[in-house]
Amino acid sequence: MKAMDFKRISIRGRVAFSIVCLENSIKHFQLSELEWDFLLKLLWNYTSINMGTWHYQVAECIPRGVLNDTDDLSDLDFLSETQFWSLNQLYKKCNNELLEIIDLIFFIGISDLYSSIENYSPQTIEYLQEILLIMNKHKIPLPPVNMFYQFSITEYNGWGREFTREDVFRNISN
Repeated sequence: MKAMDFKRISIRGRVAFSIVCLENSIKHFQLSELEWDFLLKLLWNYTSINMGTWHYQVAECIPRGVLNDTDDLSDLDFLSETQFWSLNQLYKKCNNELLEIIDLIFFIGISDLYSSIENYSPQTIEYLQEILLIMNKHKIPLPPVNMFYQFSITEYNGWGREFTREDVFRNISN
């Protein structure tokens, strides 16, 4: 699979694919027992809420920001201190590959957020390629790309229609 296989998939679909890659990576690295629910729910929100809202919420949650171990959390607008420190502890138990995938999901979600999508959004395709490299290097199963073809880049100016995680997996059995 190549990142260019995603040209026809919306940005929301690309983010969803990336989150499924994260979920597969969590299983692969045998870290499912960790508390992922808060983060995964927040990441999946991208496919069904205002993306600008998602951007501000997730910006506080990505590893690059949470692993700074600061004592000054006064600039948090979304996370509570308890949530911040829970994510901090979660990330400290992760390997670099998982942390990188989480950051890349964020970058895919925000790349064209305040501009128009042109030429199939090459920046998001580059970030997807980085996720694919991580997945292939560690022989982590990739989700079938055809699961995401239903989320076309021709819909809603490239962003695609809103959907949920359940919609992705419900529609593959039809």
